[in-house]
Order: sequence, then structure tokens, then C-alpha cells
Amino acid sequence: MRVIGFNASPRKSGSTAWSITQILESATEAGAETQIFHSGGLTISPCRGCLGCAKGDGCVVADDMRAVYASLKQADALVLGSPLYMAQMSGQAKVFTDRLFAQITPRFSPRFKEENAGKKLILVFTQGNPDQSKFQAYYDYTRNMFQMLEFDGQDMIVVTGTRSEQASRNVGLSDVLRKAGQKLAQTFPSGGIGMATAIDEYIDEQNTEVQPLLRNICDTIRNAAPGATEKISYRMPTFWRGENIIHFAAFKHHIGIYPGGEAVGVFFKRLMGYKTSKGAIQLPIDKPIDYELITDIMRWRMEQIERKQEG
Repeated sequence: MRVIGFNASPRKSGSTAWSITQILESATEAGAETQIFHSGGLTISPCRGCLGCAKGDGCVVADDMRAVYASLKQADALVLGSPLYMAQMSGQAKVFTDRLFAQITPRFSPRFKEENAGKKLILVFTQGNPDQSKFQAYYDYTRNMFQMLEFDGQDMIVVTGTRSEQASRNVGLSDVLRKAGQKLAQTFPSGGIGMATAIDEYIDEQNTEVQPLLRNICDTIRNAAPGATEKISYRMPTFWRGENIIHFAAFKHHIGIYPGGEAVGVFFKRLMGYKTSKGAIQLPIDKPIDYELITDIMRWRMEQIERKQEG
């Protein structure tokens, strides 16, 4: 499992940084791979609203957010910490959240990508006031906002009273933070989906109920693409031949397959009974899987790739 922390405080050694570090250290001890970014040492500009990212090549702004994007893309979880400034997240946290637009969007967005959804999230707020209830409405709003962005909220921890003492002196707080980190790491069995290095290993890490479906889908793809390279890419089983042919991944209520936008367009009539987005198809796990459809999509993709390579 990969966990990244983002400290949205300008201070690299304040209460917010210490709180995030406690969570990450505990997650590391539980087997996770962790990394932390301190906004105080980064140059991250506000979103320009230029929609350059809509072209599909990511954010066009050349700053330190590019390193964050790369790490977040491969991460299973995010720990976002911010001090409370003027009854809301810090300016650094707001800029970070706005810049997520280049990579993470709500499901209703035409730019939504399933592979970017479902990351675990722990929110950490630090506030000088000892009374958390004064700002609870804002905390609830923030949690709902990240839920809309398809984050899987695991916890929200509010550290109060930092005006009078550093969080590190708060008796019992370290235990709370470290338990949250341990619990986060344990949400992924055997080190986490993101740590899988082979498709069969990925399948073995999933719920036993969905494993047979995943194996049948995998075998169907293998039969239609003999000799294709198998790997894990974007945390998903991937078949590759000069380019990505198809990805698939398990979710709570469906299995997603990702043959690309053109394939979804070509097979749109046969996909009318499924939920689709650009390049993605959702196969409900409580309904029979149409393996013939998957075979036909794979054959079309293989022919498409062969034409490209011959040209």
C-alpha cells in the first residue's frame, strides 16, 4: 500500500506536520510505503482555470505540483492535513485541492476516470480554539466535498487547542493518530492492492466472492490476446502490446474494464445496459458477466493495435 501525506501548513515542524507524521509512521510500521510533501517547501501556483488539462495531458502549469500528481497517481491513500485559518482550510490546502482538478474529478464530470477514484483519505485539521464544535459545519462540508470527488473517507481527526500548546504535547493524541495510520494500512490485505506485482496476485488479494469473476475475465482476455504482456499499471491488471490494450479492476459493486474511449464508442449499442464513461465500462457483480462481449471488444482492440503497428 502506498500512502502520501500533504502538509498544507507553511510550517514544516508545527502541529499539522507532526500529526501527519504520526499517521504515516504508524502506516509504515504496518507495512505501507509512505511519502510526505510539505507545502512550505514547494512552489504550487493556484489553478489558472485554463482547462489545459482537459486535453488529456495533465496540468500545464510547470511547478512542484507535478511531483505531487505523480505520487498521488500511484497512491492508495492520501493524508491531508491543514491548520484552520479564518474558519476554513489554509490557502495552501485550497490551492492543492483546486489543483486536483487536473487528475481527480466528480463522477458526473465528463473527465471522470474510474482508476483515479476510491483512494482512501484521512483528513487532519488543527485549530487553536479548544472547541471543535465551533467549526464542525465546515469540517462536515469538507468531508462531503472530498466524498463528491470519490475519495473513500476513512477518518477525520481534529486537533484542538494548538494555540496554547503544540499538538505533540497533547496527552493521548499520538495514540489516536497512530491508530488511524495502522487502521489505514490494514484496509488493504497483504500490503495493499497498489503493491500487487502480478495479475494473479492482484486477484488473490480481492474478496473471495469476486475472485472467480476476475479470473474468468482475466482468462477471457488472455484467450483473446495471446502473447500480450501482463502487468500492473495504475494499480490495475493490464494487458499490453505496444500500448495498453485493456485494464480491469474490482470495486465494491462492479468490475471495471477499460478498453479505451474508441472501443466504448464502437460497442455503444451493446453497452446500452451498462454504466459507462469515457473509456470505462462497469460490469455489475450481481449480474451475469457477458464474456462474449469482452471477447469481441478484445478482438477489436487487437485488430486496432495491429493496424496502428502496420501503418
